[in-house]
Amino acid sequence: YMMTISGSPQDIVRPFAQYLGFQTSFGVVLAQERGHYLGHLEKSDSIRNKDVVLQRYLSETSLHVNLADSVAVGDTEGDISIMEMVGRPIAFNPNRRLLEHARRRGWRIVVERKDAIYDLKKFTTVNVK
Repeated sequence: YMMTISGSPQDIVRPFAQYLGFQTSFGVVLAQERGHYLGHLEKSDSIRNKDVVLQRYLSETSLHVNLADSVAVGDTEGDISIMEMVGRPIAFNPNRRLLEHARRRGWRIVVERKDAIYDLKKFTTVNVK
C-alpha cells in the first residue's frame, strides 16, 4: 500500500500520486473562490504534523499496516515525525537538519544528482553559507 503525505498543494500531489500508483494522497489544501486561488491555505494545519495525518488515517480506515515493515521517504525535518514511526526510513536528498538527524539515527541516506544515485554510508558535511 502506497500513500503520500506532502507539504505540497493537494491539487498537484493527487494527480502525481495517482499516476505513480499511490492509493492515497494528502497535501495542503489551497483556498479557492470561483476557481481562483486566494493565496492562503484553506486549512493551515492540514499537513503540519504528518505523523498525526497518518495516525488519523489508519484509525479511520480498516487498513492494517505493519509500520515496522514500512518505508518512509523524506527530504526535510518536517518528515522526521513520520520517519520515526517506520522501520525503514530513507532520507532522500535531505536538507541539513534531516541529514544530521538521519546520521545520528543511522538511517539510510540517499542523494540523487543528475544521472547518479549515491547511497551514503559514511560521509562528511561541509558548511555552506
